[in-house]
Amino acid sequence: MTYEAIENAIRNRFQTLIIGPLESGNPLPVEYDNVETPKTDATKERWVRHSIKFGEARQVDKSGLKRFRVVGVMYVQIFYEAGRGTKEANTLVDLINTNFRAKTDTGVVFRTPTRTDVGRVKNWWQVTVACPFYADDIET
Repeated sequence: MTYEAIENAIRNRFQTLIIGPLESGNPLPVEYDNVETPKTDATKERWVRHSIKFGEARQVDKSGLKRFRVVGVMYVQIFYEAGRGTKEANTLVDLINTNFRAKTDTGVVFRTPTRTDVGRVKNWWQVTVACPFYADDIET
């Protein structure tokens, strides 16, 4: 699988299963890697940064088929206006867990997401979810 195909599979799943259902009536602004996000009234209350970090690529099978594996982590940094509690962040974390934990999509295998409560960062309350993944490329 190409890096472009991996990124597209991850972003499409996130947009379709996480952001799409949340946008009915109250848009959730998302900042993707190297894409400018227009600032709106919604970004004053809450927003999300979605990023994909690739790790080591290696050959994992040398038998008849040559299998090459790329690993990485999808990060979702959730920002809510400080003082609003954690209910909305918890809802988003649960939604990510439900739709990514032990799932496979377009050749990308997702593992168990991990939540980290970063806490207050300036005027924001931040929670980060890290979801490891891998994708294989097979040569004959």
